[in-house]
Amino acid sequence: MPLQEEHVGVALLQIKLNRYKCGGLAIGLTAHHHAADGISMSTVLTTWASEVLQGRDFTAPSAFLDRGITALPRSVPTPVLDHQSTEFKGEDPAAPLCKFKNITVRFTAEFVDELKALVDARCSTFHCMLAHLWKKTTAARGLAPEEFTQVRDVLSWSYGDVVGAIRDAVARIDGDYIRSFVDFGAVADAQGEELTAPTAGTMCCPNLEVDSWLGFMFHQVDFGGGPPAAFQPPDLPVEGLTVFVPSCVPKGGVDVYMAVAEDHVTAFQQICHYLD
Repeated sequence: MPLQEEHVGVALLQIKLNRYKCGGLAIGLTAHHHAADGISMSTVLTTWASEVLQGRDFTAPSAFLDRGITALPRSVPTPVLDHQSTEFKGEDPAAPLCKFKNITVRFTAEFVDELKALVDARCSTFHCMLAHLWKKTTAARGLAPEEFTQVRDVLSWSYGDVVGAIRDAVARIDGDYIRSFVDFGAVADAQGEELTAPTAGTMCCPNLEVDSWLGFMFHQVDFGGGPPAAFQPPDLPVEGLTVFVPSCVPKGGVDVYMAVAEDHVTAFQQICHYLD
């Protein structure tokens, strides 16, 4: 994807270190997604910390730069899925706007274990937490059935049913999907078609967009003073955006960062720790 003109010349990576008289250190980091994704930045931070600790004994790991596995179209691009109406729906002049608030909710390791027990089947922390947040967010929003997302029975379904729907949806984003998407881009480029994502506005409702950072290693970064006391993303710019982050507390758990519509915050906070 070509770099937009307004982004030419901007910094790809910025790091700010704040040292405190008590000996504490705060690290602020921002990176351009054209340069790295979350997994890459997690690797950069842990590698940097290892170099600081090991000094001259440090050996840098070999970089993996082979994007040909997924980033290059096939010799004859053959998209097999309808990406045009899924990922690229065109501009939306009526993109919804709303006032929202960034909140943080902590779910203990014990809570996550209880949640997994309700699923009555083996499932990941991501699957069970997403099922829970999907249910509670839908309830807090007070949506009518016709306003629900694609799985309309999310409130009446059991946790096992919701996890099953999530697992099936995730499984569909496989190698064939990625190859089809790359081929779709190649065909559009050959035809001179400009692909534009729809305007988001400031709200996702009735949908959610959830990012899992549970597999990243940010909470294990150690520059010599131990792992971080806290790690958090910046404020989220759109209602409905949600990020799962491993809790830095000794007993573990999940910290959930959410952008919630102001009208829904109280209702959500009242029900988010109930398992029903």
